[in-house]
Amino acid sequence: MKNKTERIQLRVSLDDKNSIEKMARGKKTTVSHLMVHSVLNKPIYIKWQPDIHAEELKKELSTIGRNLFQLVKLRRVFKFPETMALQNNIDEIEKMMKKINHYYDSKSNH
Repeated sequence: MKNKTERIQLRVSLDDKNSIEKMARGKKTTVSHLMVHSVLNKPIYIKWQPDIHAEELKKELSTIGRNLFQLVKLRRVFKFPETMALQNNIDEIEKMMKKINHYYDSKSNH
């Protein structure tokens, strides 16, 4: 990619400016990128957006992982078995894995 060192200025109406900015936001890009690529008939690249459902699952798994780590740490420090609490975390992880598998299995069928 070449360095961008030159500027172009143009005048547009407020309505046109708002429309262009709205279009750029909709394509998750900058006004500059949208304008240059539109004029030069180049593809307009859209920024990657994370899958919201996957992000929620990731947070939930992270919480379960932290809880599990704390239990293991406590077990080492106090030298007592936490099999019940560990089993609860194992059950939570299994539920999360089923949710994840169901989500991605249903997505791949579309």
